Amino acid sequence: MENKNFRFIYAPQLGVNDSTIRTVAWKIKPFEKCNAGKKIVEIETTKSVYEVDVQADVFVYPLTSDGEETKIEKPIAICSDNLEDLKDGLKLVSEEKEESTNRKVITEKAKELIKRLNLNEKTIREKLDGKVIREIDIKKYFDEINNESFLPDSFLDNSQKPKVMIYGAGAGGQVAREIINLNKRFDLVGYLDDSPSLINNNMALPIYNGKNLEGLANRGIKGIFIAIASSQIRASIRQRMEKAGIDLITLIHPRAYISDSAIIGCGSIVKAGAIIDSNVYVGNYCIIDNNVTLAHDSKLEDGVHLAPGVSTGGFVTVKKWSIVGIGSSIGTNITLGENCIVSPGSSVVFDVDDNSIIEGVPGKIIGIRK
Repeated sequence: MENKNFRFIYAPQLGVNDSTIRTVAWKIKPFEKCNAGKKIVEIETTKSVYEVDVQADVFVYPLTSDGEETKIEKPIAICSDNLEDLKDGLKLVSEEKEESTNRKVITEKAKELIKRLNLNEKTIREKLDGKVIREIDIKKYFDEINNESFLPDSFLDNSQKPKVMIYGAGAGGQVAREIINLNKRFDLVGYLDDSPSLINNNMALPIYNGKNLEGLANRGIKGIFIAIASSQIRASIRQRMEKAGIDLITLIHPRAYISDSAIIGCGSIVKAGAIIDSNVYVGNYCIIDNNVTLAHDSKLEDGVHLAPGVSTGGFVTVKKWSIVGIGSSIGTNITLGENCIVSPGSSVVFDVDDNSIIEGVPGKIIGIRK
């Protein structure tokens, strides 16, 4: 649909795990003329909040609303250097959306469920992705809007292992499932997820809505591992779990090395190939990725994510919510502040203040997280 008369504006993907962004606030009005460099919208990802600007003098029309979540590959605005071309482009966008909605096929079982749940078929066509809408899609949508879970009456069976679930049905959930199966300590019975549209339907276990944790304990669930990239979201889910009386479980891959003197906090995950040396402290809900090396006497506060191949010297401190990118290093006795991002392949050789973005070898501060 895009041509030389109008163009789409997309949100950049800052994190490799990001599949959506959230529009925080538009700073312009529809059809407003914007000069090159003007900040037009504030966007939030799992990594940071940032502003998007335009690269040329154009008219802009927002395609998302404040607070709306959008998939990375979807445009957030349409623009043109000619107002009439912009209006023509907007008309084509509207027609394409209507045509796409009308092309969707709803199975007979899905139609029966729509009728039984008193849902609107037109709304279903607009809200749900995919060319074919099935009964399971309707259940997931109903989950989302009604905070119901379609949970079985009980997960109890003859197994003596504690029943657990994974919160997060994406790629991280698959990694967690593999570790649980290798360790053979728990009986994994399913996944929980808040975003049915992002659920990987190829999962080998059932996926339930994660918005309502009450009642899981009564159904035999003893613990949950949270497989979600955002540390703040993991912390928020943990608070909900505590209210529901469900334990947060920690996962350590059998091919990771953990010193007997190291301490690993609740809800953290240590993946294959990681080395955690003596007297290291890892806080709650941290992610220690593949082949990470944490040298002796280092400390990670809550919610830290060390990406694959990160290495540290001894006596390093990484404060809460910070993310260290793939293949980066942190020198001996260095303190990395709270809520920082270290870009992949960087080397941190000096103490870093909170909310800093570091890049390069040696690392330099290139920005501030909001």
